[in-house]
Amino acid sequence: MTVTIETVQQIDARSVRVLWSSGLGDPTFYVWIDGVYAYKTALTQGVFTMAAGAAVIIDVFDAAAAEPAAAYPGRLLLGWWPSPDVDYYRIDEYYNSAWLERVRVQDHGEGFFTWRTRFLADVTSHQFRIVPVGIDGNEGGAINLTSLMVRHPDPPDVAYAYDSGTTKVTISET
Repeated sequence: MTVTIETVQQIDARSVRVLWSSGLGDPTFYVWIDGVYAYKTALTQGVFTMAAGAAVIIDVFDAAAAEPAAAYPGRLLLGWWPSPDVDYYRIDEYYNSAWLERVRVQDHGEGFFTWRTRFLADVTSHQFRIVPVGIDGNEGGAINLTSLMVRHPDPPDVAYAYDSGTTKVTISET
């Protein structure tokens, strides 16, 4: 059956409550976060908390065999292991020939960190660096990441015009 996302409610700056329903009588729901199976539940809602500046992709199914469709999203998910004595990690992106700070991810003792990038241009090489900044304000050695973005192409931006005299449709790029 189809699972319908009913509402998304903002709880606080980094958390949302998602309510869903199914056409099945008493289903078990299978929740996937960022394309990875997370948990199963009989509840018709879930609370999801995101890191600062991040977004998550949530899929909910009412069939155990269902999985999210394979996709090549327009965002990268950067991941790294923690360093000792770090206050936060600064994520920089090389953009227009300069390093721009995109976000600061606080270190609260997590065992692994992730951050999702902005929507990136297709068929382009993108560079990021993760800079650990210590409690004393000193920067540690950066982790440099480069990725060639290849995703499903954007739909074409076209206009349609119908000519009733010739009964033909003209498709043109806009």
